[in-house]
Amino acid sequence: MAVFIEILSIIWQGFRGTLYGIAQGIYELLPAAMQLRKLASYFTPPGIVALYFGVQAVIVTVLFFIARKAMKKVK
Repeated sequence: MAVFIEILSIIWQGFRGTLYGIAQGIYELLPAAMQLRKLASYFTPPGIVALYFGVQAVIVTVLFFIARKAMKKVK
């Protein structure tokens, strides 16, 4: 019975170590993932225009929204 408990203990330690390593890797990569998310937000039409003009993407999005509303009112 002691051998069985020892085997389970070793398996559990390996499983726990693997989960800990995965969790630690995810935690350490969170800043990089957030940077990639921010970069991916620029790959929209307003984001590309904002990068071209060197302004924030929010400004271009608001300008696009105002332009759409103005076009609807003209029609």
